[in-house]
Amino acid sequence: MESRLESNHFNVMLESCSISYYYKFQINWTQKLIDFFNKVSRVNKFFHER
Repeated sequence: MESRLESNHFNVMLESCSISYYYKFQINWTQKLIDFFNKVSRVNKFFHER
């Protein structure tokens, strides 16, 4: 019983860690994508104005 409870706790910890890591990664990635699109739109604007 005791060890099962412990392993369960460990799994919960692991899950929450991976979830937070995933969200960090996701947010980071989204930010990079947004930055990229901003750059592209800026470049497009630049070329259209010429």
